[in-house]
Amino acid sequence: MFLHGDGTNMTYLTFFMLLRGFLDTELHASKLKVLDGMVTGSDEEKAPVKALHAAFPTSRHLFCMIHCQDNVRDHMSKSGVAQPVREQVLRLLFGAEGVALSDSEEVFEDRRAETLQFVRQTCASLEDYIAAHIIPKLLNNCAILWAAPWLGLHRLTNNACESANNMIKLALDWKPARLTDLVSHLHNIVKVQYKSVWRAMIDQGDLVIADHFQHHRIGCIEILHRPHRPHLPHRRLKYSQPVGVATLTL
Repeated sequence: MFLHGDGTNMTYLTFFMLLRGFLDTELHASKLKVLDGMVTGSDEEKAPVKALHAAFPTSRHLFCMIHCQDNVRDHMSKSGVAQPVREQVLRLLFGAEGVALSDSEEVFEDRRAETLQFVRQTCASLEDYIAAHIIPKLLNNCAILWAAPWLGLHRLTNNACESANNMIKLALDWKPARLTDLVSHLHNIVKVQYKSVWRAMIDQGDLVIADHFQHHRIGCIEILHRPHRPHLPHRRLKYSQPVGVATLTL
């Protein structure tokens, strides 16, 4: 978790290069080949995207579809597009059967053509914006998901980051607080995230390890009571296969 004060490219790059150096030299990260096939994600802010490409040149980058959708909605609203047209464009781009959720290149092209045809017929002034700024991002995301099915056929969002923001605000009761209190709350959130990962690795909790990463799964654990509790017998617990649909990627 990284706190910054200005959000410039150099600020992001300094942090990402520090992280890159750690991943290049850390033994466990090297064994797990963390940098191989790395996929990053963010909103459309240019500074972190540029810094990520510089620090991790072989990585692939996904754009948050919630932010992308909000940007399209705002652009259409400022351009004076009628509300029924705005809703239809958003449905064609981001709906359950929209361009963003295409499961193949053929489906993507069909939905792209349908969307642009509707835009030309109802609000031609939007065509350049949709074709030049939105469609390429959707194609980028879809291409990554097609090549890495372990990510799941779903839209990437920044929900985890937004959730952390909300947790901080609730913990501080939306009031000013000392910097040390903020750092303490952030540390607690990160510890919870790590615990969620470990629970998934032993088939517990709400998350399930994606098929591509099953080799990291422990599968069962042995719990032995400490010597200072001699009145409790040794117990061996085996956890069964998880039931659920959530996906965890490491």
